[in-house]
Amino acid sequence: HDTPTIEIDEVDEEFRTVRLAASYKHLGTLIHVKGGLMSEIRARTGAAMSIYRKHRRQVFQNRRIDLEKRKMLLKTLVLSVVKFNVGTWPTLSEGEFAYFRTRIHKMYRGIVRSEVGEEMQRGWNDDRVLAFLNMPSAQCLLHEARLSYMVSVLNTGPSILRRLAAGEQRWLMAVRNAGDWLHYQLRGLGPDKFGNLWNPDLEQCAKENPKQFKKWIKLAVQVACGQHKLQTEWREWHHQFLQQCIDFGLELQFPWPEGG
Repeated sequence: HDTPTIEIDEVDEEFRTVRLAASYKHLGTLIHVKGGLMSEIRARTGAAMSIYRKHRRQVFQNRRIDLEKRKMLLKTLVLSVVKFNVGTWPTLSEGEFAYFRTRIHKMYRGIVRSEVGEEMQRGWNDDRVLAFLNMPSAQCLLHEARLSYMVSVLNTGPSILRRLAAGEQRWLMAVRNAGDWLHYQLRGLGPDKFGNLWNPDLEQCAKENPKQFKKWIKLAVQVACGQHKLQTEWREWHHQFLQQCIDFGLELQFPWPEGG
């Protein structure tokens, strides 16, 4: 047929004919016949980039606006569009994640450019951009979204949604990876106030105290950003130190000679 359709028996005539489409939107998410996420990622990041470009000069690259305020506006106006229903995504393929990461960092670099200049910014890798802004990485955004969605499914989702989620092995694996990330970020700091090792059952915690659990997710994002900033600055210090040693003619040997 010109428009592919299927007929469903034993239902009301109003719903009997179903039109088939290569893709369609369901609750704001683009569903594609191929089953991959690239179409959805392109659509979602494209919508976010459209908002970003609209306010780029007046807001995000306007040095008269405090940097922290611009970052807050980026999170609320732009990243909120990116993160909508991202918690439902399973683990991305290598190509899907690379595209998602590139689009996120393009917006981050736009803000950095207004602070340090075009020439310097071009010499920065993505790690330095993230460290300068102290913003979450693309993977961190995915972990945060999946854990938040898990809390919603367990506490407010209908029983049929929980049963469907239990059968989505790729999504469950992504949530488990996000749980491992949460444990790693909060190890030694809490939520135990005495800094003991924290390794609870995530599902039980999310059910018993969802508000507190969401605070832990937020804390994990803050810790991840802070740790990345420290590690990047430490690597940069080492690089600058070695470069100065070379400039002054100091010969370095690795490993250090015995007794040296």
